[in-house]
Amino acid sequence: MSGLKNKKIVLIGQSEGGATSAVVASKNSSIFAVVLLSAAGVSGSKFMSYQAACKDTLFMGTFGLHPEAFDVLNSMSSIKKKRYEQNIEGFKKFENETYGPLKDIVDKYDDYDTIASHVISYLENKWNMEDEKTKSIHKNFAEYCVAHHHFAYIQPEQIGLLKWKPELYFPKITCPVAVVYGTRDQSVEYSTSITNIRELLVRGGNNKFISFVLKDHNHFLENKRNKPSIQDSSVDQVVDWIVRQ
Repeated sequence: MSGLKNKKIVLIGQSEGGATSAVVASKNSSIFAVVLLSAAGVSGSKFMSYQAACKDTLFMGTFGLHPEAFDVLNSMSSIKKKRYEQNIEGFKKFENETYGPLKDIVDKYDDYDTIASHVISYLENKWNMEDEKTKSIHKNFAEYCVAHHHFAYIQPEQIGLLKWKPELYFPKITCPVAVVYGTRDQSVEYSTSITNIRELLVRGGNNKFISFVLKDHNHFLENKRNKPSIQDSSVDQVVDWIVRQ
């Protein structure tokens, strides 16, 4: 590490890596600058809700027009009073009943082992309450969880995303921060993230902030309307900013 003492360290992180970079920068005053690409600047629950809204729109536009799609949703569990109607409200009700209790468990506890234990307990109880027809469709408890994407709620990465709190880290960052987003990002809503990161940095006394918004670029900063990668001119802007610091 002695060779790094006189080096200017610039952290660059994309998406979840951006959150990691923010955590590192908040704890290390020797970082020269931070560049965050498509990083969430709002709480985990907020950006996951944004992702869900984008996914709901995609599902309804792609599969929601077909009655068979809702036949599948209605056959996945017998623990409900009514069938899900074939519309966006019906799909949202399905998601809320399926994942709402799991999100509540994640919100309630902080320790990963405790969260995983309660999630598995809840799912096992739910499986035991299903009727024989539903159990025969899914064959066993593991396939039942896979079909519902339940196991996502016991994966450390997923839990970490849900519990992400930018207010714990950004006010502690003292170095210059640049953020880069695409206007077609369906994982992170760029305008609220930019606003929140700026406000959190200012709260900690840091005014060294700049944002770059790339038109028609997605979460991976690809512009598929023109070419499948971030344009050189955009990269040059970020590099020029780093040099000026």
